[in-house]
This record gives sequence, structure tokens and C-alpha cells, in this order.
Amino acid sequence: MSPPTHKVRILLYRGHGLVSWLIRWQTRSQYSHAAFLLDSTVYESVYPTGVRARPVEPTDAFTTDWYYVEVSEDRYAELKAWCEARIGCKYDKVAILRFLDRHHNHVNRKYFCSEYIEEGCEHIGVQLQRAPAWKINPGHIGMSVALTKET
Repeated sequence: MSPPTHKVRILLYRGHGLVSWLIRWQTRSQYSHAAFLLDSTVYESVYPTGVRARPVEPTDAFTTDWYYVEVSEDRYAELKAWCEARIGCKYDKVAILRFLDRHHNHVNRKYFCSEYIEEGCEHIGVQLQRAPAWKINPGHIGMSVALTKET
């Protein structure tokens, strides 16, 4: 009998506002935002406040593509604790400029959305991309061979 597993869900958003459009244009991606969905809670890093937790909303189903990776119960609990411990961490405003100038200026415990997702996954031993988290944009997450798209 195989050990029980949980799905770590990653939501990739297709925002329609000006900022979302600029992110999609600059990153050449259909996605402008990324978040974890663990149980019924969305964990995300949003401008300007930073990392937060919120209940999943019906609109999440219409503006996102849902991906997942299966992990053990222990890894799932570890990721949830990691996410909870980062609530209130600042948004990494300076790192967003990295998309324009490609310069690394990472400040620990500040996150933009896809950096947060990549670091969270790396924390539980799941590598989504072969690049440092500060180089990952939402489109890169959607291209990960580690993830399965939900239908």
C-alpha cells in the first residue's frame, strides 16, 4: 500500500488589468500571478502588501489555471507551515525590477509571487525549474514538467 499523498495546488492567474498586462507582456506569458492553494486557503505574495492568506473565492476558478504536484502528508504539512510562517513578509518590489534589468538584488524573506511559489516548492524538495527562484516568473511555473494541469 502506498503512503497517502496530498495535492499541492498552484494557481496561475490570467489577470486583465494594466499591471497584469505589463507582466504578461514583459515575461511573454499568459500568466501574471501565481499562488498556492492548500486546503481551502490561498497563499500568495501580492503588491504592495506582501504574503497573505485568504479563502479561495469562486472567481479563482474563472481567472486561473490550476496545476498540482502530489507530495506526502508530511511534505504537505511542511509546506503549509512554511506558508503560514511567511504571512506578513514584504512584497519584493525591488526584485520586480529584475524583470526589466536582469540584475539580482534578492533580499531574504521578501517575495514576489512566483519567487514565493518556487521557494516554497524547493523547501519541500520539489524543483519546478532549473533556475534560482528570483529568476522565475509565473509563465515559467506553468511550463514546469514537475506539475500536472488539472482539467
